[in-house]
Amino acid sequence: MKRYLNKIVILSLVLFAQVFISCGAKWTNDFEEAKKLSAKKKQPILLFLNSGDTAALDFKANFLDTREFISAAGKNFVLLSLDAVTEEEQKVDEILSLVADYSVKEILPLIIINKDGYYVGRIEKAEKIETVKELTEQLLLATPDFNKVEELSALINASKGTDKVRAIDELFEYTDENCRRPLHALCEQVLAEDAGNITGLLGKYELQIVFDQVYDMLTPVTVDEAAERFVSLAKTGHLDNSQKFEAYYYAAYLYPLVGSYDYDKMLELLNLSYSVDPSNPNSQEIAIAIQTIESMKDYNEFSSQTEVAPE
Repeated sequence: MKRYLNKIVILSLVLFAQVFISCGAKWTNDFEEAKKLSAKKKQPILLFLNSGDTAALDFKANFLDTREFISAAGKNFVLLSLDAVTEEEQKVDEILSLVADYSVKEILPLIIINKDGYYVGRIEKAEKIETVKELTEQLLLATPDFNKVEELSALINASKGTDKVRAIDELFEYTDENCRRPLHALCEQVLAEDAGNITGLLGKYELQIVFDQVYDMLTPVTVDEAAERFVSLAKTGHLDNSQKFEAYYYAAYLYPLVGSYDYDKMLELLNLSYSVDPSNPNSQEIAIAIQTIESMKDYNEFSSQTEVAPE
C-alpha cells in the first residue's frame, strides 16, 4: 500500500509541476529575452506581430491572451508579442525589420522561429480559426521543422571550413526562400570559411549578400549605386554564367522597381544578361523584355519629338 501511495504522491507532484510551468507561461515583448528563454527551454518562439488594428486587438483578446491558450501554447512555445503601435523608434524599426525578414503579408502574423531567429513556420489565415483548441493544434502542425532547424544550427556552430559552409548551405536550402534574410550573417561566414571556393558555393552566397544589401539600400536616388553592386559582382566575383545572368537581370529590374524610366540603362543590363548566358532557360524572357523596353523607348522618344508646345 505504501508503495502505491508513493507512486500517487510522485504522480501528483509531476502533474502539479506541469500545471505550475504552464501557468507560469506568459507573453513577453522583448525579443532578446525571448531568444534567451528559447535557448534555455529548447522551445521555438511564437512571434505575434500586433498591428494594433481592430482585428489584431480582437484576436489577441479572444485567443492569445486567454488562460486556455497561454496554458496550452506555453508548454511548447516561448510567447513573444511585438506591438507595431509604439512610441519607441527602436521598437518600430525592429518590427519593420521582422516584417521584411519573414515576408509578412498576413492580417494576423503568427511566425514560428528558433532562438537564432531562423524561420521555422507560420500560421496561415489565422483570422479563419474559430477556437483556441484549433489554434493550438495548428501551431503544433506548423512546428515539425523546429528540430531540423535546431540540428542544422548546432552543426553550423560546431563546424569549421568547408564543413561549416555545407551545413550553412543545407540550412539555407531548407529555409523558405522568402524568409532567408535572418541567415545573412551565415551567408557572410561562407565567404570567410571558403575563400578558395573549394565547395563551389562562393558565387551563390556573394550574390545573396548583394541581394540583401540592395534590399536595404534601394531608393530612386540610390538605384544606380545598387545596380552597380550587381554589375561589379558579375565582373569580379566567383559567379558562374547562370549567376551572372541573374546579377545583370536583377540590376536591370531595379529601375522599373523604383519607377525609373532610364531605358538605356535597362537595355544595357538586359543585353549583358542575355549575352552572358544565351542558353539560360530564362533567356527568351529576357529577349522579350528587351523588345518591350525598346518599343517603350521608341514611343517615348517619338512622343517627345511630336509634342506640340502650347501657344
